[in-house]
Amino acid sequence: MMGPDIEDSDYSGLTPRMIFNTFHAIRMSDPNLEFTVKISYCEIYLEMIRDLINPDKTNLCIKEDLVRGFYINDLTEEFVGTEEEILETIKFGNYSREVGFTNMNA
Repeated sequence: MMGPDIEDSDYSGLTPRMIFNTFHAIRMSDPNLEFTVKISYCEIYLEMIRDLINPDKTNLCIKEDLVRGFYINDLTEEFVGTEEEILETIKFGNYSREVGFTNMNA
């Protein structure tokens, strides 16, 4: 989903392209509009949900609320203002990911 190089537009995957398109749409919108952009980054590994922005938060739970819908309780949300801030958060979170060998990706 990230592609081989998230900072190179020719080699970035779906997620970085979506990030750049979102901020492009914000820049092209009516200047009187105000936007709030937040990022969360988690991983589900061995049936456990881990917060990749704050790796101390493990075994998080999925909740449902009539207003919010489905969400991950206590998952860190960071406000961001640029594409670069999101990419830096993703890079930071990638260092916290579990990397394991399974028969499916052998």
